[in-house]
Amino acid sequence: MSISRDFYAEQVSVINEFFVDPETGLTTADGQEFAAEAQALHEQLQTVFAEFDSQGLGLTLKSIHGDSWVIILPDASNQGCFRHQSFSKSGWTGHMTTLTAEAAVLDAFESGYRLLADRNTLDRLAATQEWAKGIEQLDLITRHNNGLISWQQFHEAMNQVAVKYAEAA
Repeated sequence: MSISRDFYAEQVSVINEFFVDPETGLTTADGQEFAAEAQALHEQLQTVFAEFDSQGLGLTLKSIHGDSWVIILPDASNQGCFRHQSFSKSGWTGHMTTLTAEAAVLDAFESGYRLLADRNTLDRLAATQEWAKGIEQLDLITRHNNGLISWQQFHEAMNQVAVKYAEAA
């Protein structure tokens, strides 16, 4: 993948070269449609990069597919790298490490995180009971996946977490 702020503009050029009617030398109807979609994505990406240029690391984007967000950060596990860390209302959901912050922004955008979100989204969600419950559940999943607890211990602990947060509600 080209790590370029003009990734989609470059796609418009490729589309216009590929979808040419040999008789007329003009871009076909399909090519025009694909180019228009790529142009719209280019404009959305420019908006995201303009916000990134303004606020830098900590940029938070919302998914076009629902209640999921990413935040652009230095990667804590790989010095000199960056990541987009995804999260939902119930905690962390994943991350992607890249060599540059721009690549993290572009990868997040291509993954559907295209809407600008309030910079305080993570802080707001992390202060909720739903987040606390999700983080406890994630810890149990991680411990089970790493072989630190058995399936039975995992299942019992998950039930305890459910009861704990049902009582808190």
